[in-house]
Amino acid sequence: PPAKVPVTTTAQPTADAAPPKKPVASLAQRDPASRVVAFRVVFQSGSADDPPGREGVTALAAQMIAESGTEKLTFGELSRKLYPFAASISVNVERDATVFSAEVAAESLEAFYPILRDVLLTPRFDKESFERLRARAVSRLTDDLKGGNDEALGKEALQAVLYTGHP
Repeated sequence: PPAKVPVTTTAQPTADAAPPKKPVASLAQRDPASRVVAFRVVFQSGSADDPPGREGVTALAAQMIAESGTEKLTFGELSRKLYPFAASISVNVERDATVFSAEVAAESLEAFYPILRDVLLTPRFDKESFERLRARAVSRLTDDLKGGNDEALGKEALQAVLYTGHP
């Protein structure tokens, strides 16, 4: 059976208290028999925190972190380094959280971890990646959401009507 690391929690904030500066809870679980190591790095900030008139900036910034390379590696070089490890790094931005996920074969963990650390702590933020990721985001909105996903478009329209003026 997998060995469990105890959950560490802090006091839950009251409704009028400022949000906690540390995570409310963290959990680690290791299964020595597993051949894959998975990481999840969660930030308690999401698209609801986008400034008015700058909707989508959190998603674009998160994509830039995950998919633009590092200070030392271009996106192409990063992709070539991840390939032999069968590793992946991705990000998902929700309304209230931004989650970076990574998976790697356990035998490649020691070589992979420094790369993951650099992706998260020293992202490249180059103009070429910005233009590529911005174009992809615009395409998703104009082509995918409007043209091919009526249910998702309906949900977004309903949210906009129900929560007008709210983050």
